[in-house]
Amino acid sequence: SRFRYYQKSSVYQASLNTLYAKKMTSLDPKPVEDFGNNFSNLSTTLNKLFMWEKKLYQEVKAEEKLRTSHMKSYKQLRRLEQKSADLSKIE
Repeated sequence: SRFRYYQKSSVYQASLNTLYAKKMTSLDPKPVEDFGNNFSNLSTTLNKLFMWEKKLYQEVKAEEKLRTSHMKSYKQLRRLEQKSADLSKIE
């Protein structure tokens, strides 16, 4: 049986072909040579993204350690509760 997304591809393919066939006009974006000053902006943006991702990673690791510690304490408490329940049954 054919998947549904194969049927839709022919409709979109025609519109994509017309987009790629478009020729450059004076309204098109500037060539790469005109972006000299924007490379420093790109570098700054990438540096900010890197620092943000590093901070986010550290926060996630700290949360993971906290969750692991909490689960360990929870399991230990459950075992103690079960042992005290078993002791009360014996008596």
